Amino acid sequence: ATYNACYAFLSWGERVSGRCLSTDGVRASCGHGITSYLFDIRGHGASAGERGDAPSVERVMLDVQEAVAFVQAKHPQGALFLAGHSSGCGLLLNAQQQGYIKSVAGLIFIAPFLGADSKTALQSDFIKTVRVWPFIWHGITGWGTHTPAVYFNYPATMRVHSPHLLDYYTVGMALAVTPKHADACLKDISLPLQLS
Repeated sequence: ATYNACYAFLSWGERVSGRCLSTDGVRASCGHGITSYLFDIRGHGASAGERGDAPSVERVMLDVQEAVAFVQAKHPQGALFLAGHSSGCGLLLNAQQQGYIKSVAGLIFIAPFLGADSKTALQSDFIKTVRVWPFIWHGITGWGTHTPAVYFNYPATMRVHSPHLLDYYTVGMALAVTPKHADACLKDISLPLQLS
């Protein structure tokens, strides 16, 4: 089939590949020449890898680049929009700022969490604890990428219905999804950006 537009939704924190965000919405989109791809990024949802971890920050950026290349190869004529949810928005912002995302039509950020400094959410909302020393150690030595550092505070009732929610992010994963100077990064985006 030929599509006028493609959406690639990158999951962060909860599995999307096994279930559609809105089955009715996806079906309706297909009827209008739009197709969707739902990706669970490494270490999240039903993807491979240690939960909340990644081999390196660069590997996570390359995962995004490979997801984009996959969709563009399938639909070279379709306009590609990338969507992220929560920390997935931070990942897309980092990947875009570092040049890993090219030739896309726009970005869609759903309930963005761009790190504690961005003021997009209070730390107490879903982050239980941040261990600062692993970040300092990593900054000084380059070691400790796989050390758990950001612990989440999801309620038990939420975990029953969403078993793929993470307990923590390692230093490497936290750095991959947390843009430095998010406000400045947002201002620098030249692509169309939808915030929801």
